[in-house]
Amino acid sequence: RKLRMREPQDEQAILDGLIEADVFVLDDLGMGTDTAYNRQILQEILDGRNFQDRCGLVITSKYSLDGLARKLDDDTIPSRLAAVCRVVDVTGVDRRLQPSASHETRP
Repeated sequence: RKLRMREPQDEQAILDGLIEADVFVLDDLGMGTDTAYNRQILQEILDGRNFQDRCGLVITSKYSLDGLARKLDDDTIPSRLAAVCRVVDVTGVDRRLQPSASHETRP
């Protein structure tokens, strides 16, 4: 959200900060609105981090790389992720949906 409606040099400064960060975490990739602008920004971040040989990239998604390619109707982002990431499949019950002693029981 910080990128929208900014001057180009301000936008680039924000992107540079994301590219140069020690750790970049993107939670729930593939959720929310998919736009060409969002894909372009993510592609620029991934390319920049890869070019600078930056480690510390953590991305979560409910989609596999193939599923993400289908959702985006484009394999550019999943291809870049495959090149720079190790995919770890996390399976099991979504614990956020399980009632617990600290949460009220959902209907």
